[in-house]
Amino acid sequence: MPETGTDRGRRATRPRRPIHPLPRQREHKPVAKPTMAARERILNQLSDLITACEELFEEHGVECCCEGYCLVSNVVGSLRVFRMILEIT
Repeated sequence: MPETGTDRGRRATRPRRPIHPLPRQREHKPVAKPTMAARERILNQLSDLITACEELFEEHGVECCCEGYCLVSNVVGSLRVFRMILEIT
């Protein structure tokens, strides 16, 4: 006898466990010293670049909405995100 729509809803189902997209790293691998030195230089240069751009923004005027100002402010925002990622990793 075929199942009806009411019989299907009565079956017991297990709740599904969420699947994590990435497994936890089991082993912590140390980063080599030359890589860390280069990373520190990059972070310092990024910080200097961001500071210089902020000073230019203040000179140019905060209320300005010209295309160049908007473009450079978006690039500086991207640099900030990149710097944050480098600091975290």
